[in-house]
Amino acid sequence: MSALTDLPSISREPKPVKPRKKGGLNEAHGRWAFYLIVPTGILLAVVIGYPVVSAVIMSFQKDAGLDKATGLFVAGGFAGVANYAHWFLQQCTTAAGTAACPRATSARSSGRPSATPSSSRS
Repeated sequence: MSALTDLPSISREPKPVKPRKKGGLNEAHGRWAFYLIVPTGILLAVVIGYPVVSAVIMSFQKDAGLDKATGLFVAGGFAGVANYAHWFLQQCTTAAGTAACPRATSARSSGRPSATPSSSRS
């Protein structure tokens, strides 16, 4: 007998392969994603939300002014919807009460020459 025939037989059967999940994610990946996304969402909510809420609250406040007796700034206080009423109705406060706000002027409407050269040549 030869040396090749004396060797034990080796089975060539393939090992069973576990089927892969679609996407390749498991529960641990989902948990890590949650742990990383939640603090980011909270930080964005604070960074974006605080200025928005603060601006809305400030829009209902009066402007701070000077106290004539002391010369110091005093808090404006609560104005309610008066700021929005002035804005929507385009009314300005004057010494005599309220009046229509003047329209804004531009270089063209004020009679000054414009900065662009004219297209007509002589």
